[in-house]
Amino acid sequence: MKVVRFLSVALAVVALAVSANSATANLLQNASFESLLEYGDPDQPNWFAFFGAGSQGTFSTADGGFTGTPMPLTGSHNLSIENDGTPNGFSGVFQRVPVVAGTSYTFSFSAKDNSPGGSFPIGAEYRIEWLDGGGGVIGATPNQPIAGSLTTSYQGFSITDTAPVGAVRGQPVIAVETFSASGATGILNVDDASFVVPEPASVALAGF
Repeated sequence: MKVVRFLSVALAVVALAVSANSATANLLQNASFESLLEYGDPDQPNWFAFFGAGSQGTFSTADGGFTGTPMPLTGSHNLSIENDGTPNGFSGVFQRVPVVAGTSYTFSFSAKDNSPGGSFPIGAEYRIEWLDGGGGVIGATPNQPIAGSLTTSYQGFSITDTAPVGAVRGQPVIAVETFSASGATGILNVDDASFVVPEPASVALAGF
């Protein structure tokens, strides 16, 4: 009887592992930055690039305006978010994705430091914002700072949150800024982003 029970538990663990490894659909378009970004309409199904004071710009390496060397984690291109160090400057990208209120979503991506000098000198962060039907922000995760964690090798970053009542779109955001640091150029390389509904089986597997 003990053998039968052991086999049943083992088979259940295997089944959960298979389920947990079956990826849910990525809701992001241009998730690995293989094509140009959107600069005119934030409601287009693509990453929208935004800029603030002192920003040199945000470029996909597929963009002819990008003058650096592509450094993708996978594929042929990555995203490079750059700020020239002018105080109170910022630049970044976001993408608006349809969501269902009450559902949890996980935003993840890989990033590395490509700044001159080998140490990321300004701020870098990511978050999820939740929008209502009129495009207003009705909730957001706290900013997740990553500048102190960046190295010259890609590493993964991730956050999970639940869409609040009234939310019809989620807005993953990645940005660099000089609100708390300035005087040096910061270059953040990003690749392989995803915005998915996490597998419930992953939680069950952790319980086992």
